[in-house]
Formats: sequence, structure tokens, C-alpha cells
Amino acid sequence: MNKQYQEAYSFCKAYYDKHDYPVYHNWWHSVEVLAALEKICDWYAVPEADRITLKIAALGHDLGHLKGPKNHEQNSIDILQPFLDEQCFDKASQESIAQYIRATDITTTPETFEEKLMRDADLFYIGTADYWEQAELYRQELTDAGQNFTDKEWNTFQLNFLRQQTFFLNRVEEKLQATRNNHILKLTKLIEI
Repeated sequence: MNKQYQEAYSFCKAYYDKHDYPVYHNWWHSVEVLAALEKICDWYAVPEADRITLKIAALGHDLGHLKGPKNHEQNSIDILQPFLDEQCFDKASQESIAQYIRATDITTTPETFEEKLMRDADLFYIGTADYWEQAELYRQELTDAGQNFTDKEWNTFQLNFLRQQTFFLNRVEEKLQATRNNHILKLTKLIEI
């Protein structure tokens, strides 16, 4: 395993451990995004050497949630920056990591293959059976922050979210779209009740 990646893994884990993170955007979410990223990389036969910056971005992409959801992508980059400097990451790698973290902002459109891969890894769960559990964790996180929803409001919020999101890479869409569509159908039925 790459030494820089090992150091980044340890840094991110320690950072999460030192702080009180929300119930969804935390270390375990980052590990799940990392696992999804690895799966997608395998589907596209991305060489291990090309995965390092992507994996580091996956681990650090939500560090900034400690300061709240607003601008958390930039906050995550700012938290990682001193570590990357200390570990002597070259400027190109640092810029790539920042670029991949910015790609997780759902208000943007990823353009490069790597950006699309990163976004699809972050939202991978919406096309899996884990969606319902992850959605409930996010609901709890919002509730903890003072944003409450009735069940109908939450289901409508989630339905709109799923309808707005798309997978950007063909293989991801081929493997996950049907499950995502089933979630949309179930939410639609729940709202009609």
C-alpha cells in the first residue's frame, strides 16, 4: 500500500476521531465512499497508481462538515492542505485532490472522468439497498441540526433529491440505476399514502 495513502488514511481517521461529527457525514461515510470508489475503479480497471489521489479525496471529502454543511468542500480542502504540504505531495497531486473534493458538491457538474468517478462514489448508496439506512442517518443529522421533517415532507425531500441526481459514468448507471429507480417508485407510493 502506498505510504502517502496510509498517512492520509491515518490523518483523516485521527481528525474524525478528535472531533464530534454528525451521524451521517462522518468517518464511516468516508469509508463507504472509499469502498464505492474502489468498486468503480475496479469496473473501469483504473491502475492502483492512479487511484491514490482519488482515495485520499474520498477519505477527506467531508472533513469540512465539522464547520457545517455550507462550503464544506472548501473547508475539507483547507483541513487537508497542511497535511498534504507536510507529506510533500506535489502541487499537481494537491490540485487533483482538491478538484475531486469539489466534484462532490451536488450543485456542480463533474467534467473529467475522475470527477465523475468521485461524484458517483459519493452518491453510490442511492443505487443500493443501503439507501434507506443512509437516508435515515442523514435525516437524523438534519434533525440534530434543528431541521425537522414530517414523514411526508422527508419522503418528498428524498424523492426530489433522487430525481435530481444522476450517475455520470455508464457502468455505474448500468449497475445502480434500476435500484435507484425502485427507490423513486417506493418514495412516490409512500407520498401518495
